[in-house]
Amino acid sequence: MARQYDNSTLAEKAAKNVPALYNSIGNSYRKQKHFEEAHKYFDKAIAFKPDYSKAYLGKMLIYKDLNDVTNMVNMADKINAISSSSESAKSANSILQTHFLKQANESFEAKRYGEAKKHIENYKKYGEAEAQGLYLAAMIYNETEEFDKAVSDANKGLKATQDKDLIANLYFVLGNAYAGQNKVNEACNAYTNALSGPNGEAAKYQMEEVLKCQ
Repeated sequence: MARQYDNSTLAEKAAKNVPALYNSIGNSYRKQKHFEEAHKYFDKAIAFKPDYSKAYLGKMLIYKDLNDVTNMVNMADKINAISSSSESAKSANSILQTHFLKQANESFEAKRYGEAKKHIENYKKYGEAEAQGLYLAAMIYNETEEFDKAVSDANKGLKATQDKDLIANLYFVLGNAYAGQNKVNEACNAYTNALSGPNGEAAKYQMEEVLKCQ
């Protein structure tokens, strides 16, 4: 009606308020687990304003509840294409990072290292990796014998944390990576910094029995 009567001020307000209203109704249905109805209203918001990222985030949250990872990723990619710095993008990326980090850890513990590598690289794709994620990445790369990547991520992790146990653990995986590269001196130095941490006994064994560190 605003367009019909050439009321640009009212049309501008409608352009903001109508998709927000549809999105609000969609979220209400989503929280009640009425996903089909929720999708309808998110789609109405998108039809009215194709770059309305909050509606894509609402759809992504539905797919999260349904454990539909492919469509979660599709929605996140759409949101990032609209604006990678928006609050919706930050939320979407955080959701995916949490998901992929959990999957990477589960795959690593199950010794499915190729699968774990795929998940950890997806984790790093959707935002800056935290020290704990970099520690897991370095462990995975050691298992897949990609020692250069393990060294890189372990060193990044060391710069990203002040937690003493995590630092010691990062030095331990760094030592493993250097050992894999046959860099004995670097490995011995890294293991030395791991002696006081949770892997201290393993580091000591590597230094005394395997590498014969001086």
